[in-house]
Amino acid sequence: MADTIGFIIREKLGFDKKIFYIKDISPTILFLVDVDMLLYIIDKARNNIEKTIQLQIPKNPLAIYITEDKKVFYAEKDGINLAYFDIEQDSSKKVEIFASEKIRDILVSPDDKFLLVFTQTNKILSYMCNDLEFFSQIKIDISEEIKKYFFSPDAVLLILVTASNKVFIYDLLYQKLKDSFVAKAKIGDGLVFKNGLFFKLEKSSFGYFKYDMIKRVQIMAKDKDISLDFCRPDIENLTVLGATKNGTLNLIDLKKINVLYSVELKLKIKDLINDENLLIILGEDNILYFFDKQDQLAQALNFINEKKYDSAFECINKNIILYINYRLLQIMNASWLNVFKQALYLLGENKKETVDKMLSPFFELKGKKGNYEKVLNHSENIIKFNQNLVNKNYKISYELVKQYPFLKNSLSYTKVETYWDKLFIKAQKDLLENKNSIENVKKSLERFLEIDEKNILLKNIMQNYDIFVKARESFSTSHYALFDRYVEKYPFLKSAYFYIEYEKLGKELYHNLITLDTHTNQFQKVARDLKFFPAYKAKVEMLISYGTVKDLLDKAIEQKNIKSIYHLITKYEFLSITDAYKGFIDVAKNDFNDSIQSIKESDLARAYKIISLYMSIDFWQHKVSIYMQYYYYKEITQFEDKDMILRAIDCYESVFGTTLIVKNFKKIYGIKNDKNIKKSNIFGIKYNSSILDYEE
Repeated sequence: MADTIGFIIREKLGFDKKIFYIKDISPTILFLVDVDMLLYIIDKARNNIEKTIQLQIPKNPLAIYITEDKKVFYAEKDGINLAYFDIEQDSSKKVEIFASEKIRDILVSPDDKFLLVFTQTNKILSYMCNDLEFFSQIKIDISEEIKKYFFSPDAVLLILVTASNKVFIYDLLYQKLKDSFVAKAKIGDGLVFKNGLFFKLEKSSFGYFKYDMIKRVQIMAKDKDISLDFCRPDIENLTVLGATKNGTLNLIDLKKINVLYSVELKLKIKDLINDENLLIILGEDNILYFFDKQDQLAQALNFINEKKYDSAFECINKNIILYINYRLLQIMNASWLNVFKQALYLLGENKKETVDKMLSPFFELKGKKGNYEKVLNHSENIIKFNQNLVNKNYKISYELVKQYPFLKNSLSYTKVETYWDKLFIKAQKDLLENKNSIENVKKSLERFLEIDEKNILLKNIMQNYDIFVKARESFSTSHYALFDRYVEKYPFLKSAYFYIEYEKLGKELYHNLITLDTHTNQFQKVARDLKFFPAYKAKVEMLISYGTVKDLLDKAIEQKNIKSIYHLITKYEFLSITDAYKGFIDVAKNDFNDSIQSIKESDLARAYKIISLYMSIDFWQHKVSIYMQYYYYKEITQFEDKDMILRAIDCYESVFGTTLIVKNFKKIYGIKNDKNIKKSNIFGIKYNSSILDYEE
């Protein structure tokens, strides 16, 4: 249905009771829970309520999370009990919280494998979702309140933000801290995108920023007056949809970290989901709105392709949500630049009415009307610019370009520069054939030589004529090393036509090089040549280094030298893009998963055999430590003799310190906890097949 506010609202769903929880489960399913704990299963394709289920859990839970397989994890209001309700089985189970920790919040990983429990004392406990058994404690040295936490979409990174705005990036794959920094502003919420983090600031603050995880720098937003209540990523990691509770939608460019476009909705927002085809908004009026992100898009793109911009914007204005379509905005901005070039030319021909008509459709885009109005203030100079070009008074026109740089965007300027390039290339070739043709050359360039920047180019050639000839000869005969030295010593050569050919050749050689096997003679030859193309020298050296290291990796793989493999992977980060690296990581992940399953099945011998493959590899030391703690914990639970159990607890504490597992065991068996052993160094521990092997 078309709405009066200019959006295509596919459907509206109203609810009798206030919605307490909303979760996007899959491309087709959405879960909502109201205050009476009634679950609504929403079909996103049909935009209707597929089913309702009364959840058998207490009202007003402290925290709730529903997984795709319909398990409801929740912490009760008092923060003491953690439980889950299996919708399919209609059964509940309470979960033991170690050391009587009081719960502050819960978080489930995006892959629904792990449940994290955040306690009032800033501990982070990890449970396995399939059986809610305690797995480990995530140990990060944080002495203050953790106020915000979220996962990366692939469930590899856990981001923690403290009350004093310290940010910790924890790698769940390797079970260790990856990075940390102190934010320059007060963080309200955030998300992970490719190689970076995006943060919106607290409600009381304006702005947002990103953290580049490769360069390890914070980049603050250019828009200082933007306030955000929500931030949602897109699928391609190119933009963030930032929104306010008052109904403003901001499309934010993650590269430039600025707002590309803003749209005003006439509704109050309680929550939102940014789907590929839908923008789903839960309003404060307790209505679920489905905004169609595809309606009118195909038609608009067709009209843009046909350069019927009026018609294109008619389509977009029927569904204003298209203004926050990043790809469409890119295409429209590119179209604007092309039309604006023509417009500047026509303004110079005093055809303002035609220009108004050409550009007016684009005034819907951010800043375009303002740009045009600024240019209009200089209409007389634009006309003067064109007239002088027509009369070949180039000096006056180029002086105007210095004063008004926007003239470089004019079609007239593009044409005259193309004309100059053509004349100057011919002049250079004529001079190479005959130095004495200088007078004829000067005559052909006469009007351009009145411009200082153009005149100096010809002067440099004539004053260094011998060098000019030798440089051309070195390039023609493929002596690139010599040519590179000439260019380095005589920078004026960069204006020579053969230098442009040299740059083009470098690009072609590099594109050829990356398709070649590093072991071939052809690769070696092209690589040698490219070392004398400054733009590609570092890239070539990296390729050669990559080839050498890749050979070492292949050899280590062939010899099954696991330690050497992981040494190379740790030392050379670029190996992370190789199939070999990905293969080994996948094998390791599968091995660790198998070890967990074996431990659960009480097949400790098999589990130990698997984990022991990684015990001598520094790369996996943090993960091995976590898994062995779980291994020994399960071993102790299998002992029946109390004396043996007490001895095992003693051994466990001597190896890993007074952990939550130790405290819990002591509580169960009535042992006074008079120790507080801390163990921080996990390297060098020799892991035995039984915890009792550590008895002195």
